[in-house]
This record gives sequence, C-alpha cells and structure tokens, in this order.
Amino acid sequence: MSARMALHVALSMRLDAIKAYELEKDYRAEVLHQGADAVEALPQDYECDPGRGDAVLLLRQMAKAAPPDLTPLTEARAATRTLLMTSTGVERPEWRPVFSTDGTDGPTGIAPVCTDPEHYEDDAAEAYSCCPNPIIKCGSPVISTYLVELLNADRGAA
Repeated sequence: MSARMALHVALSMRLDAIKAYELEKDYRAEVLHQGADAVEALPQDYECDPGRGDAVLLLRQMAKAAPPDLTPLTEARAATRTLLMTSTGVERPEWRPVFSTDGTDGPTGIAPVCTDPEHYEDDAAEAYSCCPNPIIKCGSPVISTYLVELLNADRGAA
C-alpha cells in the first residue's frame, strides 16, 4: 500500500492525530523522492541547461528531514476536529454565542451554528434540541464573544 493510500485510509477512518501525522510524513517523503527521481530522469541539455545544480540532492535531503513535530496546539486542533466531525458533521464549524444560562443579559456560552432550516434566525443566540453539540458554558458574554471570534478565525488555520 502506498503512503498516499495509507494516509487516505487513516484520514477516512479518523485515526488519532499522531498516526495520521506519521502517515503524512511518510507521504511527504515519498513525494519528495519521486520529485528527485523525476528530475534525475530528465535528459540533460548541456547547451540550454548546464546543470541541475543540487536539485536532486536537496529534494532527497528534504525527504529525510522530518517536518516540525506536532505542537500541543496542532494536536489539540486535530483531536477537536475529529470530535466535531462526529458531533456536527463538519471538522471546522462556524461558532456563535448562545445563551447557556437563564436570566443573563447576553449570551454566556458558545456553540456551532445551527444549520437546521427550522431554527429561527431571530433566535440565533438560542440553543435548541436541533442545535449541534457541544454547547459550552463560558459564564460571561465577553468571554463567549472572544471565544467565538477566536474559533472562527481558527477555522482557516492549518
């Protein structure tokens, strides 16, 4: 099984972040080796291109070098995206502030945006049974607004 196929299988089966990361490293190395092989196999034209320089050597060195290790943030993102895929059907849902405590002046929690067509737009800050989990109590409208902005900004992060 090629590294690419193994990576696809791992991602489709939602294996843990570390295993998927290891497969991704193997796939990256395989692609770099294939690139080096392709450059090496090109016919050399000494009149137009006196040399390939160190292209093949550099590609092979890049294949041997490990990409940066997972950081705690990268690991947390991967684990959270797996959880969110299970609960919402989307790895990177859009977030919104919600009322998580009765009697408050503003939304004191956060939740993924509800995509149910019967969820009233006027009640965007309300959490109903149609809304996907998790619904997280933050205890403060200021903190819930901050976390929504942070999570929505992180949607585009790697």
